Amino acid sequence: MKKFLIVNARKLLEAFRKKRESSRSVGKVLKNLRLEDVVMRFPEKSDTELLESLLTYGDYTKHQRRIQEQEDGRLAYVMAWAWGRIPVGHIVVHWDGGHDGPLAALEGRGPLLEDLYVHPAVWGRGIGTAILDEAERLVHSRGHDRIGLTTFTLNPSVVSLYEARGYRHTGLGAFVSEREFTDKRGRKRTWSRSGHYLVKVFNEESGHQG
Repeated sequence: MKKFLIVNARKLLEAFRKKRESSRSVGKVLKNLRLEDVVMRFPEKSDTELLESLLTYGDYTKHQRRIQEQEDGRLAYVMAWAWGRIPVGHIVVHWDGGHDGPLAALEGRGPLLEDLYVHPAVWGRGIGTAILDEAERLVHSRGHDRIGLTTFTLNPSVVSLYEARGYRHTGLGAFVSEREFTDKRGRKRTWSRSGHYLVKVFNEESGHQG
């Protein structure tokens, strides 16, 4: 079964290169994806075309920009790959702690997590949790004692997910984050949402919340 899926994954990649991709073909190939088939690795410039073909939501140019900023040492683009070939989710680690709203003036803040995303075709398989695990491991391995994230929803299930992992509200309250981005048709658009800042403090020895 695994060999069959990998062969089809290769066919899907070729379809992307030929601009014949479809959401239906993505779902078919990823139907039997298991968590143990997912590999975490940083994307490279050679992956840009594939990312722009499959992960098309929001800012169409974000992948290229993030990969460049990763090379510049400003962030880490943690990405999950099905069988090491097909991108199915990601999160961004901003090493400088972010600059939205009151964050820029907040002293002692750790790296900031942003834009946790999992492809809808693989929801419910633990991939989002695995991505968060990898991001937190990476941050702690670099000697940081805390990590922050912004959530742009007060959906109880989402907030509960973060709280179960040890994230806590900081008391900063809501703040507005605004971004300009380019969609797939090349049109300039503005993105604006109200966000909340949460922080998790690592235990010095284990890397878990103390």
